[in-house]
Amino acid sequence: MASGLEQVRPRCPKALMRADTWRPERWLPAGAQPSGAEVTLAQLRLPGVTVEDAERESLRLRCERTAGTSGASPRPG
Repeated sequence: MASGLEQVRPRCPKALMRADTWRPERWLPAGAQPSGAEVTLAQLRLPGVTVEDAERESLRLRCERTAGTSGASPRPG
């Protein structure tokens, strides 16, 4: 099941209370929660980009950053 949001206003205390934010027993199980890539793609609405594409790119960028901080040069390509 997929769902979309038009706006999120996290600073609204009433919205947080209505969403049962403070009641862990009402949270989705960890396996039912969307991944970071799924959330990002839902917000950006990029046609033709899959969750797998986004996750692969995220991993690539993290590897480049890690290589850059260790003194090693990232491999081209």
